[in-house]
Amino acid sequence: MKFLKRTVAAIIAVVIFASLASITAFADEDPAGKTKSPSEYKYAVPEGLPEVDLESWEFRLANTWNSIGLYDAKVSGVFGTGIDTRVAEQMTAFVNNTHAAGHSIQVAGGNSSWLYWTSIVFPEKVNEYGSAREACKHVLACGCDEHQTGLAFDVEGDDDAINYMKEHCAEYGFIYRYPADKAEYYGVACEKPHFRYVGTEAAKYISDNNLCFEEFLQLYSFPVKIGTLD
Repeated sequence: MKFLKRTVAAIIAVVIFASLASITAFADEDPAGKTKSPSEYKYAVPEGLPEVDLESWEFRLANTWNSIGLYDAKVSGVFGTGIDTRVAEQMTAFVNNTHAAGHSIQVAGGNSSWLYWTSIVFPEKVNEYGSAREACKHVLACGCDEHQTGLAFDVEGDDDAINYMKEHCAEYGFIYRYPADKAEYYGVACEKPHFRYVGTEAAKYISDNNLCFEEFLQLYSFPVKIGTLD
């Protein structure tokens, strides 16, 4: 027990240090109160792609190899969970219209804070799998879980319901986040069907072209880290 406590404490210390050193700067709000023009975007928009600013808040990337550090989303309570206040309306419409179409689903999770993941979820997985290295093959490390962005939520439902949501998610600015054949890009996926907000324009392009989020970012030469789970 003492060894486990020391191990968890060491993991937390390392994660805090790494997180502080690797927090990605995203523009939650333009400090000048102005909207950028495409010519001012840090990542140029290739011809034929949506004119989106990858430094904007809706493109915050969290996955196995890309940490958002200590970022803490401002959330609203929706369907018994938390979601970034800026997308609460879109999520509500998405879920309600899925029910209205005759499908039974349950929102199974939303925002998960860095503190909650660090103090409860990840230590439990370390205990279950015996080491942080093994745990990271099954669950996302602190700062790498997309729920921390506040832009994603999980659902439970039958195949028809999930397929309906996959077909219509882009209408509300969401994408189906973890296609099974794209794991080489994102690493560890969430256990349940998972939808993430990126805005309607990007969501439509991603869905129409059968891309995962990381593939879309790479089209703009965005520096997406890719590794292995070994």
